[in-house]
Amino acid sequence: MFLAVSDWRRYLVEGWSLSGVTTWASGEPVALRPQFNNTGGVVDGLNVSVVPGVDPHVSDPGPNLWFNPAAFTQPADFTTGDASRTNPALRMPGNQNHDVRGE
Repeated sequence: MFLAVSDWRRYLVEGWSLSGVTTWASGEPVALRPQFNNTGGVVDGLNVSVVPGVDPHVSDPGPNLWFNPAAFTQPADFTTGDASRTNPALRMPGNQNHDVRGE
């Protein structure tokens, strides 16, 4: 905005600049872990088991229910589970960061 030399507002904005950076990031895949180690400590890296036919998505994910826990179950005793460690179809919340700087 260019102001006339005689305008008093010029003294408020003259010499100032405004800049900013915005970052958007999608959420990372949800990491699924069994509630307890049912191998007697023989295997450290266990996965949950998938319940066939149960959709892991919920219609309105939020803080109380981000995904359908009924879609996964504790693996059978002395097994490691059949799901992957992370589920790429289920994502954690994304984030946004907005920084504005004036000089």
